[in-house]
Amino acid sequence: MEHRAIPRVSVACSACRNQHLRCDAQHPVCGRCRSLSRACSYPESRRSTKFRMQKRAAATDAAVTAANASSPRQLQVLTPANTASNVGSDASLGSDSSQSPSALTVRSWSDRDTSLIDLYYEYFHPSHPFVLPRRALQAKLSLLDDLPSLRLLVNVMQYIGSCYRDPVARQHHLRESIYTPDAAVDGFIVQSTLLMSLAKSMCDEVTEAEKLFARALAQARLIGMNKKSFADAEVGFDPVLAESWRRTWWMVYVVDANYCIIRQDYKTALLGAENSVDLPCEDESYGQLTIPPTASTMSDYQCREYALDDKSFSSFTYLIDANRIYVRAIRSSTQYSGISQAEMICGNMEAEIASWFIMLPSSKRDLPVQQDAMDQLMFQAHIMMYTALVFLHRPLSNLSYNAAEALSDCGSPPPPLRPEASIGSIMDHQKHADKLFDAIRKQNQCLILLPMRAAQLSPFLICTVACCTIAHLVACKGAFAPDEAEIARCRIRVSMGTLKHYEDIWPKARKILTQLKKIAHAILQAGAVAQTPIADFEMLAEQDAMFANFFDRDWLQAFEASAA
Repeated sequence: MEHRAIPRVSVACSACRNQHLRCDAQHPVCGRCRSLSRACSYPESRRSTKFRMQKRAAATDAAVTAANASSPRQLQVLTPANTASNVGSDASLGSDSSQSPSALTVRSWSDRDTSLIDLYYEYFHPSHPFVLPRRALQAKLSLLDDLPSLRLLVNVMQYIGSCYRDPVARQHHLRESIYTPDAAVDGFIVQSTLLMSLAKSMCDEVTEAEKLFARALAQARLIGMNKKSFADAEVGFDPVLAESWRRTWWMVYVVDANYCIIRQDYKTALLGAENSVDLPCEDESYGQLTIPPTASTMSDYQCREYALDDKSFSSFTYLIDANRIYVRAIRSSTQYSGISQAEMICGNMEAEIASWFIMLPSSKRDLPVQQDAMDQLMFQAHIMMYTALVFLHRPLSNLSYNAAEALSDCGSPPPPLRPEASIGSIMDHQKHADKLFDAIRKQNQCLILLPMRAAQLSPFLICTVACCTIAHLVACKGAFAPDEAEIARCRIRVSMGTLKHYEDIWPKARKILTQLKKIAHAILQAGAVAQTPIADFEMLAEQDAMFANFFDRDWLQAFEASAA
């Protein structure tokens, strides 16, 4: 077979060349720089003035961006003296709180380790797009590089970027990611604290993550970030910064929802809290620094079915609502007290989830993939909706419960309901089982759509994937016919492989993956799992005999090899 060499470009851009990365040499911005929203320039040629002219044009654009970013007013800040009683004396974000502010030297953007910033924007930012886009952040640093809160934010971003490189780099940058005592509480401080909370959650340091989130929430409320006026104060001077402030508050909302799921108390800190902040715009507009002059409101979104114009909202907005529904659904599934009441609650929540899907514009309904990229916010929302359906339908289905499921830190499934011995109840149980399996398959199909070698998933999705995978394992053992079980095993490998992709990045992913393997061993190596008794016991006994030896040792070894 003839092998053709991959064509090489004659000139790589400066950023790709400095990092020894392959460059497609597209003009005026290469593909990698475009995806990272960073400035792109090419080295000058001694034989042509083409690259020199492009470099001058890029410099002019950067100057214009910096000029637009500057304003005669200062950032809205509160000094430590004014905020000590509100935020508390425990201001350190890291373990080394004794480091002085002077230890964090003032460095220009060109002097920083931009490779870690690249990793942050390439892998973490798509799922959590609330800090300034790269170009806007670069412009801010050129003007306010001596601002302690901005320096802290960059250090935390580098720390998160280091998680995608190696553990040694992670520990090195953790020491630099501290709260500087002279940093006034402003929006950048809120962003830094929130990012550190997310990083601690990724590292499975749950208690520290909760403390940092509580601090971020207190800081945000202290400076008024939960009010429309906070972002509006920046609109006339810097609309991109105003959008960043809006996104930061809504990310606080999203994190609050996910942390209550992790705690399994399903109580959000922001339930019923004042919230007049406008909704985020589309990520594409944010990344290109083209913020719409008028922002949508939550009132607009809640009345979207009655709007005279066919208005579409941003992916971030749909994620915000998906988190609200997700928490309600999981909480409701744990509060079933009887079949009739459970059927009513399940039906109501199912209608709410269905309406969320129905009201999506066609462009957001099918999770389009574009050249190794995916709308990560819509991806999160879809995964959450399917997981919510799994939790709602499982207690009402005929899928058995296995004691091994309690091994997962992601929480045991909702408790089973006492079945009713009637033909109608048998059909109802099967109906819920069909909906349960359909939701599992659709969630798994989302994972299949992920671009290969992508590592952009939010850490919040670890447990959503794990919970559906556990239910899938139980179904494989005693609910599927042989041909269905064969397909299900392939889908389980997809889920396990997805988590395995992150085990060297997030310690939490490694822990959950290990628990999943133990649960799989317990379920697949045990005898046949008896279904929850619902009616025809002879039929169930026949099913048990059919599946008793289906999962033999050979397949279990193959499963271990694929998950290893």
